[in-house]
Amino acid sequence: MDIKRLYIPSFGFSLLIITSLFIKSIEKKMKVYLVPIMLLCFLYFVILFLTTIKRNSLFKNPIALWKDVISKNPKHSEAYIEIGSLYMEQGKYQEAIMVYKKALEINPKSAKGYANLGLVYSKIGEIEEAMEMYKAAINLVPNYYPEIYNNLGVLYLKLGKYHEAIPFFKRAILINRNFPEAFVNWGNAYYFTKEYRKAIQKYREALNLDPNHIEANYNLGVILMKLGKMNEAFLQFKKTIQLAPYHSKAHFKIGMLYYYQKKYKEALKEFEMVVKLDPQNKDAREKIEEIRNLASKWPVVEQISERRKK
Repeated sequence: MDIKRLYIPSFGFSLLIITSLFIKSIEKKMKVYLVPIMLLCFLYFVILFLTTIKRNSLFKNPIALWKDVISKNPKHSEAYIEIGSLYMEQGKYQEAIMVYKKALEINPKSAKGYANLGLVYSKIGEIEEAMEMYKAAINLVPNYYPEIYNNLGVLYLKLGKYHEAIPFFKRAILINRNFPEAFVNWGNAYYFTKEYRKAIQKYREALNLDPNHIEANYNLGVILMKLGKMNEAFLQFKKTIQLAPYHSKAHFKIGMLYYYQKKYKEALKEFEMVVKLDPQNKDAREKIEEIRNLASKWPVVEQISERRKK
């Protein structure tokens, strides 16, 4: 008999028996700890589940989320600014003012805090306070926020200080050349000073950057109409309505252009649209009444118009 051949298979068999006995001994010991381990795992998953629910509810309420951040870090000024922005979006301006002030109390060098506070003051008509906040922001970051210069310029326009507003629009564009809003407001300043050619130039510059800028299209139409360029003005107002179908002022201007051409039916349609969009518009109501009084004369008017065309 070959002893060597018998030894090799017996080694494997022995190893299997030893391993089996070892596992059984482990299982006996594990039974003692199995219940506590399972209980701990269960508690862990329950805590994880509840935490997830809490976080999800916070994400559904951004203000609550940022308040949670503040509860963990009361000196987090950016969290206050974010809450202020959310309040401002909701029209809760007094609440926004309070949290912006808190942010500035924590970080007096927050240009964003001053700028946002200025925006809130502007929305509630506190012009002087708004200007003060914008200027504080500019002092901190003179070459960073073109929007602040633009907003400050708009406040000067509201105060009737048209020439003083222009340098702020210039500075805004110097920081960001691709800023159509600043070009439009610069054009508005020239419009108020009756420098119509300059205003047209600025509106066109705005439209070069953004051909679909509603205010630029409308304001350009207004000036062209003032200068007697009726066909060009008509195109601008039509473009405005394409971009903003409910732009009552553009509908009124188109109505007036039709009225000047004695196209009363078309004019009436536009004025009726104006009243539908803006029921308090007295000018449109007067024009509707005037045109309706002419209703019996329409055929005659149309014949005269046709003869003039020939």
